[in-house]
Amino acid sequence: MSWRRHSVQKDYIWRYILLGKIHTFSEESRQRIEIKNVILPPSDHPRQLFALLELLEPADLTNPHIQPICLPFMDGLHRNKPAEVIMTSYHNNFGIIHAKKTLKITTYQHCQPRLLHAGQLISFVTEPLCAVESSEEHKQESLYSKLGSPFQLTVPYAERPRYFLYGMHVDGSYILSRLHHGPYIFHKIEKADLAWIVDSVRENEQQSSFPSKIRTERVNLRSMQHASRSAFFNFETCGISSNSYPVPWIGDFRHNLNFISMAILISDRYAVSLARDVGFYVRDILYEILGHEIRDIIFYSNEQEIPIEELIVHPQYNKPILANDIALARLATAVDSSLPSMRPICLPIIGAIRSYDLSSLFLDLRYRSMYAADRYIDQVECQHRWQGLMVRFTINSSNHCVLEKRTLEDNKSVEIKNGYALHSRQRLALSDREFLRGFAVFKPDLPSIYYPAVYINTDAYLDWILETMEQRTGLPFELREELIFSEK
Repeated sequence: MSWRRHSVQKDYIWRYILLGKIHTFSEESRQRIEIKNVILPPSDHPRQLFALLELLEPADLTNPHIQPICLPFMDGLHRNKPAEVIMTSYHNNFGIIHAKKTLKITTYQHCQPRLLHAGQLISFVTEPLCAVESSEEHKQESLYSKLGSPFQLTVPYAERPRYFLYGMHVDGSYILSRLHHGPYIFHKIEKADLAWIVDSVRENEQQSSFPSKIRTERVNLRSMQHASRSAFFNFETCGISSNSYPVPWIGDFRHNLNFISMAILISDRYAVSLARDVGFYVRDILYEILGHEIRDIIFYSNEQEIPIEELIVHPQYNKPILANDIALARLATAVDSSLPSMRPICLPIIGAIRSYDLSSLFLDLRYRSMYAADRYIDQVECQHRWQGLMVRFTINSSNHCVLEKRTLEDNKSVEIKNGYALHSRQRLALSDREFLRGFAVFKPDLPSIYYPAVYINTDAYLDWILETMEQRTGLPFELREELIFSEK
């Protein structure tokens, strides 16, 4: 599928294609397909106008509302300049309802006076073509040309005409998309563009689809430099779940009873969450903007409410690229971690459990945990998949990646939400415990078999978490005291 290059260079974090009769809610007449790759022309290509979208699955051509347009491979369509072209766009007044107009082709120079009369003369690197209405068509309902609007030719074939793609509206200028009756500016599909499209399709068809396997590798991590900070945590009760409370460390941050963000309890006084959800509520910022502080933010879990004393956003948090998207909250009072309904997850700061096997990973859903090793995607492959969509963020060692769906028939109830934890299950003090390894910071719009949910890797932020806790907590005991683990 061809597309205008301008649209795919914007900083979107998710894209998909909706085909068919898209102004209806009937799922039978339309198809939503994920984009696997956004392919741009190489830098030495003579025209940098179009993009090619590789779809994750084939379009359903049995649907009468979904059919591909023909590409103009015949020499005659390039040698002879047609007199008319058919533009397809949609009505603004009625939502996404496709409509088309037959227009007369002319030169851009001929249309320049009309554009000047409309208020702006637009310059182009590559000279475009122009199409205008006849006086009779001018009386018809207005139709805007939008980015990506195709300009088509009809060629008689057998008993019915065939539509061939002749050009596209590729310029993002506001003025061109707001002209009620044109002139309509577009760029023609040239032979060089067709050659690049064919080469790209051939190359990408030879690539493998989406490799997936059960991951069993060992992840070896360095020992913590300040193991004495283990005194912040009670390893007698952390990381213990039950059938009644399978994820007792999952809670919410709320303000005036309104949900702010998912939160993960990591000790009896601290919880972590996404920085972008709580950043607005950081008191210093609120005081500067509003002149007062918000004091009624609470941590809510299993019918228990605890006020938040302080919210700390990572100092290198960068919202546009989802970097360092982590915040730490200090609770005003300690939770009663002896209760099975609210227990912190363990942090992997003890030498014996710092390293782990990928086969020990589990992902948390709202009310249960699920094995994750058969859904885990390594960082290199994860980066390759997401960058194929030309998103703004980068996947590296500070991330984990986990698929929501392993096959098209996978259970749709497996839905990851931002803030859900990823943990390893390891043996400590003669029992299995859960250790936090990350939490979800971004996911596909819908559960995907190709694009993984992206987790922040909390192992990369343990030093910051511990240093922040130490700065803000006055402990009544000596941090260097040796820890003794019970074998009850």
